[in-house]
Amino acid sequence: GKHIVSGSWDGTIRVWALHTGTLVRQLDAFAKRINSVCVTPDGKLVVSSSWDGTMQVWSIDTGSKVATLSGHTASIMSVIA
Repeated sequence: GKHIVSGSWDGTIRVWALHTGTLVRQLDAFAKRINSVCVTPDGKLVVSSSWDGTMQVWSIDTGSKVATLSGHTASIMSVIA
């Protein structure tokens, strides 16, 4: 892959260039803490989970939100793609 992705308790997701370590983009994802992030096997999407019980799907290339997935009644601690 070309990117490393991090999620923070400040509610942001950051996409970093793997080979240079530079910040590619910041996604203002959640009002609450991000518990987990993962990148899909094709390297095109980031999936994040939060204390608010939702998951969000983001495009790495555009930084736009693709979907919000809900249904849990408590914090989602982990996502795997």
